[in-house]
Amino acid sequence: RMKDMPVTAYTGGIKGYPATKPRKGQKIDPLDSKVVGYMGYLAGKHDAALKAVGATKKVYDYGYVFNGFAADLTPVQAEKLATVDGVLSGISR
Repeated sequence: RMKDMPVTAYTGGIKGYPATKPRKGQKIDPLDSKVVGYMGYLAGKHDAALKAVGATKKVYDYGYVFNGFAADLTPVQAEKLATVDGVLSGISR
């Protein structure tokens, strides 16, 4: 789980990335350029966190209602990931 808000909760504040939170009663459009851009931003943060621990096996990016990712990590990488800036929590199996 990462620190930044997911698409459905992002109200703006990051330069170059306008708000994506839908208005009450509306849904997001996953093809909207603002949503696509912000999802790219989140995926980049996921990639940077993985790179910081020497991992390269990302399985999936989550970003619409939850900001996080799934990755294949060694136990050592998982421990290191918990200390990376922007990472709030992790789950390992």
